[in-house]
Amino acid sequence: MEMVRLIYASRATEVFKPAEIKSILTAARKNNGQSDITGLLCFTSRCFLQCLEGGRDKVNHTYLRIAQDKRHEDIQIISFEYISEREFFGWNMGYLQDGPGMRELLKTHGGSETFNPYDLTPVAALNLMCDIRDDIRAAAAEE
Repeated sequence: MEMVRLIYASRATEVFKPAEIKSILTAARKNNGQSDITGLLCFTSRCFLQCLEGGRDKVNHTYLRIAQDKRHEDIQIISFEYISEREFFGWNMGYLQDGPGMRELLKTHGGSETFNPYDLTPVAALNLMCDIRDDIRAAAAEE
């Protein structure tokens, strides 16, 4: 099976409450688990940055389904590449909520606390997401 990683950005068409984000994550984790897709979702300042990893056909199918969701717009693929291993192994969909930790990472990677994923290069987007993954894992290890 050829594995790929797709990273895309989009902008929310509405203001999301925490319960709505939780609902999105619950559905993503269920669907991704059934399709053997792993990844990470970032959401802050009404922008999404999401990474999907898995088999090429399944990632493409998942992305096309997500792109039809009317809750976001201005969808742009930042990166699409073939991979030999996953960065988000074991995560049907990781997530770091907006807060001081997220804002610090955004300053490190973008020079500002304001999240604009459209300005990220493919390498910068993946590096940001890997740092978020590492922060989530470190926080979980402390619990």
